[in-house]
Amino acid sequence: MQRIYILKWTSLRRKKSYKVSIEVPGVERKDIQIAVANNRLTVRGNKTHQQEENKENFHKIERVYGSFERVISLPDNVSEDNIIAELRDGVLCIELGKKKNTQSSIKKIDIK
Repeated sequence: MQRIYILKWTSLRRKKSYKVSIEVPGVERKDIQIAVANNRLTVRGNKTHQQEENKENFHKIERVYGSFERVISLPDNVSEDNIIAELRDGVLCIELGKKKNTQSSIKKIDIK
């Protein structure tokens, strides 16, 4: 039976960046894919876990596996060229740098 895991996440807004933290306990770095496109951050992957128990009268192996995916909308001022990801102690931390010039230009339209 395949399970779909729901990822718990938090986000912080900082002066020069945004930080997204996602809980992925038991997931290895090689099983996670991160992508940014069209102002969306996508984190997907697979989780597998095997537990083995040997006792005098029995041998038990339990396997759990499933996939996960989380899509997070990003603000317009995220720099897609300035993103760093780190996995530590079951938490994936993604630092998304802000664009240096974030002032939106306003164009005045004349009415004819």
